[in-house]
Parts: sequence; C-alpha cells; structure tokens
Amino acid sequence: MQLKMAALPEADISVAWWSQRRRNITVLGTWEEEAFQVSLRRRDSSEDPLPVDIFAAYHCVPHCGVYGFNEYNFALPRLVILLPSSAVVEGERRLLSLLPSPLQNSLRKYESHQLEVFILIHQPPQFEAAVEPDATEINLIYHNWLFKNEDMTGEENLQEIIDVGLFQPFNVSETKQNTCGGDTELLDGIPFGRLGPRVVELHEGMFSPQNLQLSLLQNRSVHSFYTCSCAKDGRCILAYHILTTKEEVNSAIFEAIKESETVGDLLNKLKALSHEHLQIQHPLDEILKLLNTI
Repeated sequence: MQLKMAALPEADISVAWWSQRRRNITVLGTWEEEAFQVSLRRRDSSEDPLPVDIFAAYHCVPHCGVYGFNEYNFALPRLVILLPSSAVVEGERRLLSLLPSPLQNSLRKYESHQLEVFILIHQPPQFEAAVEPDATEINLIYHNWLFKNEDMTGEENLQEIIDVGLFQPFNVSETKQNTCGGDTELLDGIPFGRLGPRVVELHEGMFSPQNLQLSLLQNRSVHSFYTCSCAKDGRCILAYHILTTKEEVNSAIFEAIKESETVGDLLNKLKALSHEHLQIQHPLDEILKLLNTI
C-alpha cells in the first residue's frame, strides 16, 4: 500500500516530487555510487537533478562525522534531498510554521535571507577513527558549506564565526558546553534549542577545531535532529539529519536507498521498514512534513 500523501499545490506539475523526480545518474560528492541524490526543484527531467556545490570532494551541506587525528572522518550522506527554492523563499513563512517552535523563533531574524533546506540520511559514524574513543559523540562539520567559494589548495588559513544550533533532538543529547569555563562559546558543542556562535576554521587546509559535538543516546537504533546555521554573508542552511548506529537498521535503510528509483519508492520502503523498526517512524513523519511544504 502506498502512503497517503497530502495534496500538492495546484501550481505544481502532477506529483512532481513523488514519482517524476528520480535519483541522480551521476552521484556527486560521495564515493558511494548507490547513494540517492535528488533535487525537488523543477528542472529538465533529462538532467541530473541535484545542483549542489562540491568543496574538497564533498557536498556543501552540513556534514556529520567524528574528529580523528588532525582531521574529520565524515559520515557521508547516503541520501540527499534538496527542497525547491519556492518552498524556502516564496513559502518561507509556511515552511517556518511547520518547524519546531524554538527553531521558528531562532530563524525569525534571518527570514529575509534565502535559505537552503536539505534532508540527509548519513552513513554510520566511524567511531573507531576518533581521537577520543567515545562511541556516542559526533561532530557537525560546516567547512564545506561555509568555505565553498574559496579555492582549496591545501594551505588555507581561514576562520569564521557562524550562528548555529540543533533543534528537535530525537535520541541525541547536548554535550561539551562551557568547555572554556564560560569565557567563550566558540569551542563548545552545538547548542540545543537556540542559535549560538561557534568558530569554523581551515588551518593549513585542515578542518578544525574540535567543536560542535553532540551525543547519540546509547541503545537506540535511529537518531535525528534539525540543524540550522547562518553565516555573516547572510546565507542560511537548514538540514534534517538522520543517522543509524545499529547494523541491522543501517543495512535495512541502505538496501531501501539502493533499491529506490524515485522519491515515492524510497518513502514507501521506509514506511514498510517502520513496521519492523519502530524508531524509523519518527524521522519518516518529519520527512513527509517537509516534503508536503512543496
């Protein structure tokens, strides 16, 4: 049985994002050719539909990963969905009204700026590569998005402060706050329920510092949350992230991603999985809510 979807606005072509938007033929910014990538912007159907910039070989989106020895190890996205600009700009207030209340409040002073909105399902974090062997802690990584207009030579020394926060946590918790004794927030973990200043650096081409952490609750199979970041140049990016840490659930979601050709295929497969793995239902409901803003 297919999922019952809310009616799309009359201005949209018939169920464009449900059945006509197919995954990219050429996969961008990831080593996995079986990744599902799609933009729900209206484009010629003969084109690969995901127009996302690439910096240092990875998508210019908010990434997750763990801090290794002098570098980040990415939990690369296996699924990337880019929402159309019409849902972000023309329908901005409508989109905001569907987001968690603390996120709405944090975004109000930025709502005149153009937002990008992504849905991301990540690979499991590589905890074994972490400097601190904590099998619960991951980092948010904004370097690719923030510095996407810079030339990458391997010798860059760049620093910028962004306003960033995490909202609607599901099976995750806040960590590493007040790490500098309250003197500065810039090196702390990602703040929950609000936007706060955090520093992002390229040091001789290396991504640093070790900040923007969050903890994944133990004995949970699925973790999800919104992140929002706003740069000094007025750019804002909003993402809904989903991670899995249990091998059984991870394998099932990956198989669904590999076997899906359209957005509708993928949602039906995730719906079927949610009957067996109940924690999938929460992020699935959130994905449907976002898609129905189109």
